Order: sequence, then structure tokens, then C-alpha cells
Amino acid sequence: DLSLEDALRATQLALDKVAAQDDGIELLTESDQTGLRIGNQLLFASGQIEIGIHGQELLGNLAEQLAPMVAAGGSLQIIGHTDSQQLAAQQHRFPLGNFQLSCRRALEVANCLIQAGIEPAQVAVGGVGEWQPLASNDTEEGRARNRRVEILVKMPDNEALPEESASKASTDHQ
Repeated sequence: DLSLEDALRATQLALDKVAAQDDGIELLTESDQTGLRIGNQLLFASGQIEIGIHGQELLGNLAEQLAPMVAAGGSLQIIGHTDSQQLAAQQHRFPLGNFQLSCRRALEVANCLIQAGIEPAQVAVGGVGEWQPLASNDTEEGRARNRRVEILVKMPDNEALPEESASKASTDHQ
């Protein structure tokens, strides 16, 4: 069995490796958040909630990388985000608009991770729709950056991974 510290270090290195392998995946190492930001283009077709084959493979690999941390008592928070464009053509499927779409996408990502072996009790899901943009929704590039799913890694005491682990992992990689 890994100690919690060893599991956290291994998870940080694994996240770094996953982020380096694919364009559209960003490693989050802010003091209050550690995890991955995955661009929706890697997971979903426009306006859809079904995860594509590439996205399923990506999440399966990610589940393997996250398993030691989850086994050591860590948990995952999966949050869906959208751009601000309205889903007029999908109104019948998503009557609550982007908010509902972001929740459904986060749920699909969680389900994929659970199917790949992550313990369901260690997963929380949420969606914030268009309300936490990273970039302006005035350009296609900005809208694309805003369409994402974030997988945040939490320690058993609900703190993010220690900042020294995050900075150590990134300096080890240089």
C-alpha cells in the first residue's frame, strides 16, 4: 500500500504526464486546485454529451493514473463548463441550456472514470455552464477555451494537493 504522500506524488507526476501527451489538456497546479482541464474537443462533438472513442481512451488512461490517489483516500470533483452560445437547436434535449449541458457532460466523464475502475463514492460532479469563462466568448478561440471539463483532485481532508508537491513535480520535469 502506498502512503498518502507517495500516492499524491505519483498522482501529480501522472497528471503531468497525461497533460504533456495531448494538446487540449492542461495541468492545474493553482494553490487551491490540482487536476486537469480537458478541452471538450477531446471528449465531445459539438452540442453532444456522448464521449467519443478518443475521449474514452483518454479517460481510461487517466483513471489508471488516478487510481493510487483514490485508493489512498483521495477524491475527484468533475466540473463541466460551456461557452455562452445558446443551444437553440437542442432546446428539447437541454431545456435548462448550457447549465444542463455542462452538468450532463461532467456526469458522462464521471461515468467513464467509474466504468474504468474509479470508486463512485470518491467522485463528485457539477456543472457551471457559461458562468466561469477562462476567455472572452467574443471569439471562436475564446469560446473553444471555455468549453471544457475540469477534473480536480482532492486530498482526504478536502484540501488540494500540497503546493510543494505540484511545484516539485514541475521542477523535476524540467
